[in-house]
Amino acid sequence: MPLPVADLSEDGMTRVIEEYLDLCYRTHSVPRASEFAASLKQSARTVRRHVRRIYGVPLGRLLRQKRLEKTALLLRTTNLSIEAIMSQTAPGDRRAFFRAFRAAFDTTPLEYRVSFRTAPAPR
Repeated sequence: MPLPVADLSEDGMTRVIEEYLDLCYRTHSVPRASEFAASLKQSARTVRRHVRRIYGVPLGRLLRQKRLEKTALLLRTTNLSIEAIMSQTAPGDRRAFFRAFRAAFDTTPLEYRVSFRTAPAPR
């Protein structure tokens, strides 16, 4: 049974968002604000208002940020191909994915991965 958004703290909202995104990754579907709100049995407006209050950014932007964070994590910690990672975290338009990644990290996914593989170990 979904929790009402009005009863969620920042930690609770973060947990619910992570659960929703994990479901999207497992089903290879694009996270959508309207679907997220529906999964909480709340109006999209209510969810957007709570997300903006808690995180200071619109829900759509937060979902994109979380997707890019997951992409970066997979690039750093797995040997999955970039295509496989993209299909998990950002199914859809390949060009849009690369533009968004470059805008967020100022590098391509491959350059990002290589930079972590060749970085000297901390002392």
